Amino acid sequence: MGSNLLFQFVTHEGTLYNALGYALAVDALSHSGPGDSSRLDLTSVCADYLAPGLDLGDFLVTENSILIAGIGLLVGGVRVTVEPAIKSKSRLYSMDEQRHSLTTLQAMLHKLPLLLQA
Repeated sequence: MGSNLLFQFVTHEGTLYNALGYALAVDALSHSGPGDSSRLDLTSVCADYLAPGLDLGDFLVTENSILIAGIGLLVGGVRVTVEPAIKSKSRLYSMDEQRHSLTTLQAMLHKLPLLLQA
């Protein structure tokens, strides 16, 4: 178990299923500021590679999604050589609108651990 604390190989998309990534996200939602590993029982958290409730199928689907996305980038879609113009309906949001959106998002994320336990 101790070797898990020294090194874990996690791909970019692996942060979606990794037990340590999950524990840090829950810690960040439970406290003010970012996740802090000093508040975690790393021996327990790092004993499992996958976040609670996930299995090998979830791991494989997540890892395969990067392969599918890569193939899509290589063989599909229209390639552009210049940036398209901004559409007229696009606009900048006021600071109040941005704060409201952030507050709403934080409230939803705060409920995430409760939803995952259900």
